[in-house]
Amino acid sequence: MQLDEKTGNEIHVSMEEVHAYGFATFGCDVKLKVTIPEIAGRRKASKTVYHHGCGTNSHMVWEHFDRLYCISVKERDDRRTRARTEFEKVGLSQRVEFVLVDKHPTNPEQGIYESHLICMQKGIEAGAKTIAIFEDDVAFDRFDPEDLRRCAEFLSYTPEWKMCHFGCLVKRSFRTECPSVRRIRYRALTHAYVIHRPFAEALSRNPWQGIPYDDFLKAFHEDVYVIHPTFGFQSDSPSDNDKWQGVESFRKLIGGLRQIQRMNEFYHCHRTLIIAAHVALALIALSRIL
Repeated sequence: MQLDEKTGNEIHVSMEEVHAYGFATFGCDVKLKVTIPEIAGRRKASKTVYHHGCGTNSHMVWEHFDRLYCISVKERDDRRTRARTEFEKVGLSQRVEFVLVDKHPTNPEQGIYESHLICMQKGIEAGAKTIAIFEDDVAFDRFDPEDLRRCAEFLSYTPEWKMCHFGCLVKRSFRTECPSVRRIRYRALTHAYVIHRPFAEALSRNPWQGIPYDDFLKAFHEDVYVIHPTFGFQSDSPSDNDKWQGVESFRKLIGGLRQIQRMNEFYHCHRTLIIAAHVALALIALSRIL
């Protein structure tokens, strides 16, 4: 392995060297600051590494996650059939365990909340450190195993992370050192995400208190991430939550949840540029009026 003696910063390493020395390998041709154990003197220093990634098989990349569950109401065989087709697309057909739940007799929001906690508890009891949870109306698009691999490796070098969504709506998003991961302020949707065991343990100690799961998660502002670009979408199949039926009709009129999620993602990834463009257009229009 070659270290730049003059700057001590920029080097090129092979995949073998990356794994042999334990470097953080977040992306193809991506420059990152990581800790490199120097050969001479065995001192540690912050340097910059360029890693040239390689291809990743779909089914293999999911091995980064210890347990994977999919929530499904017992009566919804149609959804499970559709979900299996979606999981097959991304190499998950042999990994996901369906967690069958009864539809809550009086409060669908409580049923949703408690079903997610059931999955967390199952993962914790199985000794999982990372628990991926899906809902049975999940749909996959734009899936790239390399993005997921980089995301998983980013999480492995970020010990304080709580959740990482494969698709959701956000209030804000921010770049990280990994191009395949963005830090977010979460807004809504819990159809596809992975949760870190310490956070799962904390959530599982909070029984239903009348707050919908999405709203409950909004309170956590730090250490929440989303893969970029997102590949997990919520389909437009009829919801098991009766309260959302009116909202679903409106969503379909404007292109469905998939289109809404994509627009939300695009806006927050380019927020500064979009705002600047609008301001510029407003100034141009104002100058012509005056």
